[in-house]
Amino acid sequence: MSASVNFLPWRQSRQRKRIRLACLCVSGVMLTLLVAGGSRLAESRLQETRLVCHVEAERQLIRALTQREEQFRLRLAERAQQQRQQAARRQTAAWHARLVSLAEQLPAQAWLTGLTYQNDVLSLSGVLVRFSALHDLDEQMQRIDGFQPAIAGKMARDKDGRWLFSYQMKRRAADAAP
Repeated sequence: MSASVNFLPWRQSRQRKRIRLACLCVSGVMLTLLVAGGSRLAESRLQETRLVCHVEAERQLIRALTQREEQFRLRLAERAQQQRQQAARRQTAAWHARLVSLAEQLPAQAWLTGLTYQNDVLSLSGVLVRFSALHDLDEQMQRIDGFQPAIAGKMARDKDGRWLFSYQMKRRAADAAP
């Protein structure tokens, strides 16, 4: 007769080994997934930190460029102001030279009482002691640098017997300085 063999303990042992192996495989997969997820999370945080650093660096660069641009604008404005001042000084110097030349060319018996410049027209008025000096004055008024020949205005005598005169001269268009 045959003896009966009980395979139950062997099956239970084999089942426990398989469950342990399955748990080990599942734990390995879970651990792998956990490590991969942690790695991805760390990488995304690193990427986020890198982006924040890039954004901050770009902001700092924009601030620095804005400050430099403002400084550049200020320097340009200062330079333009200096150029305008120099141009005004040159104009004043040119006028000074012309007025000195005009004063030197006036006959000794004549002096100026009024001088205006408006819309490229120089108007002069003055007094002559003698009528004979009018011819010399008229010649001088025709030769003023930077202006077209003068146009004589009205002549009159004042109560003291002096002769009052006036002239108008238009500035030459080709003349750079007034």
